[in-house]
Amino acid sequence: MRQKFTQKERDIETGLDYFGARYYGSTQGRFTSPDPLFIELGRLSDPQQLDLYQYTRNNPLKFRDPTGLDIAVDGCEQDQYQKRLQALVSFNIKLAFDKNKNLKVGIVDANGNTLDQKALKALGKTLKGGEKELFNAITDSKNHVTIDTGNGLANPRIFFGDGKSNSGGTNKLDFTDINQLDNPKNAGGFSSSQVIGHETLEAYAKSKGDSFDDAHNYANQYYGGLEQPSAGTPHFDAQNANLISVTADFPIHGGGGVNARITLQFVTPIPVQAIPTTKSGTQLANVVGVEKH
Repeated sequence: MRQKFTQKERDIETGLDYFGARYYGSTQGRFTSPDPLFIELGRLSDPQQLDLYQYTRNNPLKFRDPTGLDIAVDGCEQDQYQKRLQALVSFNIKLAFDKNKNLKVGIVDANGNTLDQKALKALGKTLKGGEKELFNAITDSKNHVTIDTGNGLANPRIFFGDGKSNSGGTNKLDFTDINQLDNPKNAGGFSSSQVIGHETLEAYAKSKGDSFDDAHNYANQYYGGLEQPSAGTPHFDAQNANLISVTADFPIHGGGGVNARITLQFVTPIPVQAIPTTKSGTQLANVVGVEKH
């Protein structure tokens, strides 16, 4: 077996584990090359992230660094995912490990017991809309979905959820972004549960072979995502000739004209003069505020 620590493949000659972006030395508990993100502004307040060779904030018992009845849930925010998914459906769900030690979403009765096939079939006949689609995703044993809930830290490369850069039925979430949607100022706007429903159905459609665009449009039918920013936005906030944040109004698909006003803060200030030569979408930023508009 060449798959060792966290299922990563070990190179026989060097004894190193291949993690995609770089190699990991299991005997030292360290990566053999520095983090390609280097030092970001947000790391300065967390000493555990200052070492560019460390593995998961020096806490491998809690965090992983990975590069489906069948939705597998990965990462360390599984409880947050289950809570928001449960808010979307009337039936009871529960996360449990299968025989391969994968954490999967299952449908249970009021006592927490897994429903048998007869009960599942009867339940499915009573559902419609988004509930029905989520039920199908959970009970489909042929198409496998993986929801990566993140490592508990802000991911400046993800805007709430990311399904575009992940192949197959995998979508990644950033709960530091998603939690911003529970701000009272955003009540009646883009909700955290809406994100979970959208990202789950998007991943399900991709698992069946749909392109990202088709999967995104399918998910929008039931749990609308965000459209391109409205005319007149974004607005940039500059300080000492550097851009530090940007605010834009994003129309909510199917939201009846309601916008989500979202503020993102760049992980590293960007010199104003560099903006004309910077490709769109390459800036790394975290969501720091959301309100209904």
